[in-house]
Formats: sequence, structure tokens, C-alpha cells
Amino acid sequence: MEYQYQLDPATGNTRAIFSFEHEIFGPWLEVEVGHDIDKLKTVLSAIDEVSHDKTKEIMISGSEYT
Repeated sequence: MEYQYQLDPATGNTRAIFSFEHEIFGPWLEVEVGHDIDKLKTVLSAIDEVSHDKTKEIMISGSEYT
């Protein structure tokens, strides 16, 4: 997965930009996680569980994306 983070100088916010195959992940990260530390911890925990073969798939429901 290719990605880069960019800083918007007008707003001071960062954007995550991903390759075409993963392009929905950036907006999901911005909209559903944003600056919410608890949601970020949930995402990091999910990544850890999947990467250590504790589970195959985790669904995180949000307001716009799941």
C-alpha cells in the first residue's frame, strides 16, 4: 500500500493520500478516526489482532464508512 501524508497549510489539518487500490482508506481515516484517540486505539488494536492472526477480519462501523 503506497501512501503519503500531506499538511494543508490553510487549515493546518493533515490528509492521508493512498494509492488507487486503497484510496477509500484515507478518507475513512480522516472522517471516522480523525483526532479521536479512542477510535485510533481501536484501529491500532484491530491491526494488531489481524497481524498476529488472532482474527481474519474486523469490522469497525462509523457514521459514514464501515
